[in-house]
Amino acid sequence: MVNASERKYVESLFPAISEIKEKDLREKVANAWILAWKEGNYDKIEDISWCEWWSDKYSWSNVDHTNQVTSLAITVAKFAEETMGMKVNKDVLIAGAILHDLDKAVLCDGKTKKPTDWLKKMPHGSYSAYMALKVGLPLDVAHILASHTAFSVQRQKTVEALILHMVDYLTADLRNFKEGVEYMFSQQAPHYVELP
Repeated sequence: MVNASERKYVESLFPAISEIKEKDLREKVANAWILAWKEGNYDKIEDISWCEWWSDKYSWSNVDHTNQVTSLAITVAKFAEETMGMKVNKDVLIAGAILHDLDKAVLCDGKTKKPTDWLKKMPHGSYSAYMALKVGLPLDVAHILASHTAFSVQRQKTVEALILHMVDYLTADLRNFKEGVEYMFSQQAPHYVELP
C-alpha cells in the first residue's frame, strides 16, 4: 500500500506533479513511482541512475533527467498551443513525462547494478506502461510511455506522445553534448517499424 509520507516524498522529487490539475491523476502518478521503487532494489528513488548500464558514460540521476524532460515538455506544450493553435492535454503530458523512465527503477538491481530480466527481456518503456495501467492511469499516458523511445514498436499517435519523445531525446543529447559524451542518441536511434 501507498501512504501519505511516501506520496509526499515522490512529490518532493518530481515537483511538476503539482501542475497536474486532476487530483486522482496526481495520486496515481505518485503511486506508480512508489510501487516501482518498492519493486526495485534502491534505498531511495534519487539513487536510480539515468543509465545504470552505461554508468561509465553517464553520471546524472534519473530524477534529474525526468525533471528536465518534464520542464521542456511543458515549454513545448505551451509553444504548440500558443504558436500552432494545437490542443495539448497537459495533465496527460506531465504524467507521461514524470513516468517516462519509471522502468529505470527495475531495469538494474540497485545494489549489484546488474541488469534484471526487465532489461534483458522487455523493451524500454514496457514496464512503465504496464505500471501506469496497473495503477489505473489512462491509456493515453501508457501510450506515451510505450512509444517514447525510438526502440518502441509503435510510433507516437498523440501530440502528447510526440512531444515527450522529442524532448526526451533532445534533453539527453543536450546533456551528452554538454558533458562531452560521444554517444549521441539522434545518431544511433534505429528506424521505426510501422505496424498495421
